[in-house]
Amino acid sequence: MSSKMKSVCMFCKINVLRGCLCIAPGATNCFALSRSKRQDIRLYANLDLSKPRVESPPKLPIILCHGLMGFDTIGPLQYWRGIKDDLEQQGCTVAIARVPPTASIKTRAEHLQRAIEEVLASINESDETQGWPGSRKPDSEVPRRRPTGDAKQAIRRIGKVHLIAHSMGGLDARYYVTCLGGHDRVLSLTTIATPHRGSSIATWVNVNIGARLYLKSLLNKAGVETEAFDQLTPEYLQNKFNPHVPDHPDVSYFSLAGGGKPVGRLSPMRVFNKLLTKLEGPNDGLVSQRSAHWGTYLGTLNEDHLQQIPIFMSDCIYVYRSLANFLGCLERERLPELYPDAAASASHAAPAAAEARCLDHVERGASPYRDAS
Repeated sequence: MSSKMKSVCMFCKINVLRGCLCIAPGATNCFALSRSKRQDIRLYANLDLSKPRVESPPKLPIILCHGLMGFDTIGPLQYWRGIKDDLEQQGCTVAIARVPPTASIKTRAEHLQRAIEEVLASINESDETQGWPGSRKPDSEVPRRRPTGDAKQAIRRIGKVHLIAHSMGGLDARYYVTCLGGHDRVLSLTTIATPHRGSSIATWVNVNIGARLYLKSLLNKAGVETEAFDQLTPEYLQNKFNPHVPDHPDVSYFSLAGGGKPVGRLSPMRVFNKLLTKLEGPNDGLVSQRSAHWGTYLGTLNEDHLQQIPIFMSDCIYVYRSLANFLGCLERERLPELYPDAAASASHAAPAAAEARCLDHVERGASPYRDAS
């Protein structure tokens, strides 16, 4: 690493303005990400997954939000396999939201709203409290690790969470923040491969599978909701959703895209990847990089759409560890009252100043792909 890169940083002394982003604090655990010739920043999947460790875990809870046809657990399959446990072992408070897999964005957002309230309520309960009142299945898998002492009191007082949402989950989260009063509960929203401007694959599926093969009609007769498929098209999101669901100024929006490397020949995303490349350009098999950009852009993952979650044994834990570090530093800048000892600590003085410089850039930054929609 050059001395130029080492001189300025929020986490690893790399200057974001000069084209690098490292979301792991401390020089010893740093993985430097040098900028490619493209306008994006790639996060490499061949990193040592023991690093970065979550050296600066956020104190506010992290809520994981699944995408279309997503779930918590079905038999041996887990949408967020290992992510929750891994982050909790490193000091984070993590919960998983459960929403209907193919319902409308509005319906899913309402379930997300209940999930967030359940999580915050569970943190306020005593450590001995277990289970849920009534017989209704909760909309969240609450944290196993519950904060105590000053951290618990601070969370009670602030009452906010961080949302990390994959795919359609990002649209649910945006609707919740803007239309259901979620800005009072959310400090930050980070979306991973969310089709903010829609996906042409959704249009293709609706026409060629939903209509011609009568699949949607059959699903509706079976009582399965199918509104989600209609609401993921570019026409719906760009003409109806985005104009009526603007970003809320009290919430920090970040995004990651996928498809930094060509989709593998054996990947089920391969066929869709070729089609979407012709229609929208670089993509992860379901969502183009342009559509995934929203708010402050953090980088382009090499993984395809399915590999961005660990359901099929994908080694993507480094992404979520990195984001946890990022959110911890974000808190130190936005909510200094959560860290009363940080300013007085000489060991944190220099990193705090660097974080402030970088987060000032984050506040002003905008995706190069951001447009009026």
